Amino acid sequence: MQKTPIILFIMLVSNVTILFIVYYLSKRNVMLKVAPILNGLDKLSHGETVVLNINGELEDVGKRINETSLQLDKQNKARANWISGVSHDQPLLLLEVKTAQFAVVLLRNADRLKHVGFQFLLGFAGVQHQKSDKEHTLILRL
Repeated sequence: MQKTPIILFIMLVSNVTILFIVYYLSKRNVMLKVAPILNGLDKLSHGETVVLNINGELEDVGKRINETSLQLDKQNKARANWISGVSHDQPLLLLEVKTAQFAVVLLRNADRLKHVGFQFLLGFAGVQHQKSDKEHTLILRL
């Protein structure tokens, strides 16, 4: 009879030890599978391209992170191309603004201009205005 409490105590300690070991191994296994996803999300938040090769239960999460990374990469490339195009066109836009300002000054002094010169300036300002309308429409489409 006296051996029964000792046996029960040993069984309790061994069960708690086994439970702790199973918990530790399970947590470690989950952390090993989640760590690449966390690293990928961290890189993605800093603008880096991420490619995750994950198998198992978290494969869908890895695929979605890869898709998101590709979409962000495409958007970044499109933005960079658009900015380089705009910065290339900027001197032309400034020239058109200067031309329009010059035309306004000349139109204010129209009574001093001859009829032929006045018509030429109106035609030139109209062409410049049409170009800026087209560029404005292209920018709005983006």
